[in-house]
Amino acid sequence: VKAEGVMVGSAEEAAAADSGGGPSPAAESELLARLPAKYAVVTTPDDRAVHIRLLNALQEAGSASLLVMEWVPSAEANADARLYLVFQDRHASLKRICTVLSDSGIDISEASVFCTHDGVAVDLFYCRASSFDVSDRASCAEPLESLRNALVAELALDGASVPNTEQTITPAAAAAAPAPS
Repeated sequence: VKAEGVMVGSAEEAAAADSGGGPSPAAESELLARLPAKYAVVTTPDDRAVHIRLLNALQEAGSASLLVMEWVPSAEANADARLYLVFQDRHASLKRICTVLSDSGIDISEASVFCTHDGVAVDLFYCRASSFDVSDRASCAEPLESLRNALVAELALDGASVPNTEQTITPAAAAAAPAPS
């Protein structure tokens, strides 16, 4: 299901699309060449297939799209859904995304945040949504379109792109991080 730039599907649909008609080995190699080595360690083949699809969608949209995203319900213990985001990286984009998700009633339980060598953010958030039922595709469409619009508005605030960065955040890593001085 696609609603104005938001792809919403079931985990089964995503797995079926990625297993049968998934990206070629060449497409995955190209993706891995554009990202830090750690990306291959912390993502699954299904995650990479979604990111390839979204990178292609962003490239096809050109300047018409600032962000492409996909929301996939998840049966994992730490999340109700996986939120995939691909966009031209901007200054403070992670802060802005976290703020929009929080303001939308979506909690982040884990995130993998990367940037290609040419400045495209390739992110994955494991989320819990308290404001809508993630398993009901009909009830997801409107809140997810509102989420996308809020993300686009936040990311458009500053046109400065950011050089290659990588960051993986887990609750355990955040708790173990030293307190700022």
